[in-house]
Amino acid sequence: MRAAVFLDRDGTLIEGEGYLGDPAGVRAIPGVRDALGALGARGWLRIVVTNQSGVARGLFTAGDYDAVTRAVDRAVGPLDGYYACFHLAGGGVSPWNVPCDCRKPLPGLIVRAARELGVDVARSVLVGDDLRDLSAARAAGVEPVLVRTGKGARNERLLALKGLAGVRVFDSVVEFAATLPVVGAEVLP
Repeated sequence: MRAAVFLDRDGTLIEGEGYLGDPAGVRAIPGVRDALGALGARGWLRIVVTNQSGVARGLFTAGDYDAVTRAVDRAVGPLDGYYACFHLAGGGVSPWNVPCDCRKPLPGLIVRAARELGVDVARSVLVGDDLRDLSAARAAGVEPVLVRTGKGARNERLLALKGLAGVRVFDSVVEFAATLPVVGAEVLP
């Protein structure tokens, strides 16, 4: 079982706060590419877990999402996995217009990724800019970390109100990544 950094996409790895269906709109947050490369070199799996209800809303297609994912890979470097929830109960596009267990703040994406990729959730963290990211991490048994990019700076003041006091906060993925040690198959102290 390996340690992983689960990463929200919009506002955490790339600029913007969602509904991105055009690969031309992908802009990496400065320094993220090098930070993610360093995490990989230190033995961490890097796994994106992202809500993409724009598919259920009819704003873009699953194919558009795939094209954006390829552009994200080019912008931030190849990652170890991408897991996306296209669902939104009441959305306009079937089959995505139903309730699910994978839309954050529910932990389904993290649980599925951990099972499929052999991740030890107790040794892993999730980095995001939204309180839904942090709640999903806690529900999955993963340490939540907030970054101030995207919506993070606005959400920081709400941590205690939402039962998330004590969550570590960093300016960006770049600053967070610098704090992680080299890992392997051993258990971290």
